[in-house]
Amino acid sequence: NKAYLNSIKKGLNVIDYKNHPNLLPHRYNETPDGKIYFTSKYLKNGSIGSFIKESGRLEVNSSLELIRKLCEILKFFERIKHPHLGLHADNVFKEQDGSVYLKDFEWNLNYFNKSEDRLAFGQGICYMSPEYIKGDKIDHTSDVYSLGILLYYLLTRRVPFHGSVDAQLIKKEKLDYVDISELHKNIPIYIDDLLKKMIDPNKAIRFQTFDQLGIEIDEILKKRYQSEAATKKTSPVFDIINGEDTGLSKKIPENYATTLEVSKIKPENNGKKKYINLAAILILIMGA
Repeated sequence: NKAYLNSIKKGLNVIDYKNHPNLLPHRYNETPDGKIYFTSKYLKNGSIGSFIKESGRLEVNSSLELIRKLCEILKFFERIKHPHLGLHADNVFKEQDGSVYLKDFEWNLNYFNKSEDRLAFGQGICYMSPEYIKGDKIDHTSDVYSLGILLYYLLTRRVPFHGSVDAQLIKKEKLDYVDISELHKNIPIYIDDLLKKMIDPNKAIRFQTFDQLGIEIDEILKKRYQSEAATKKTSPVFDIINGEDTGLSKKIPENYATTLEVSKIKPENNGKKKYINLAAILILIMGA
């Protein structure tokens, strides 16, 4: 793409990558004989896009944690008022140690003034914000939009908008897509609400900073972790009922007896009836 190559030849390098280890520069190199190469740092794992294509979608917590880490990376672009504009599942990488990396093409707001250049070489149309497709003014909220599309992809293994450029633009401006909770019933509605605030066609309604988005994700994760921890603490009561005290019974909450389902207590069918003293169990629970 001539627009991109010409912009790099002008030396528009604005990022000190030594101070941003989670950004992977996609460097342009030209040999004396005119051949062009693009090079980037080698990572052992493939992109998130490749992982999902091979292994399937991510669960909610893993998806939110990944988006949260990307918020920290993208805050740099917000600070220098230079949108990343290349957010895409194939440009995001996660290593075994949990480190997240984002490939950066050093795109500038002036690289793709012409629509044909922008649409031919820019990030996938599916990830582009409506204002970017139309050539309107863009800023870091356009990256917030792309991050929302990535969240949808992580949780569903698909993007919310399909079709030609014109068809996608119409759908994006009308928010005409299937909610994540409709595709997967185990995903809560509050994830749909989070997504809508990321991909609203009105930039003023989206999260205005990556800090705001990060705080919202932190709150959701905190509640999910607390809920999961509470579920784990209450599970041992069923081991006691089955006659298999795992030693965790003292962690059962005092009010757990109110949720005890007596119907779950059944005699064994091995010829030797096993009787359970309900009074003893209740005393044990109340004394825990």
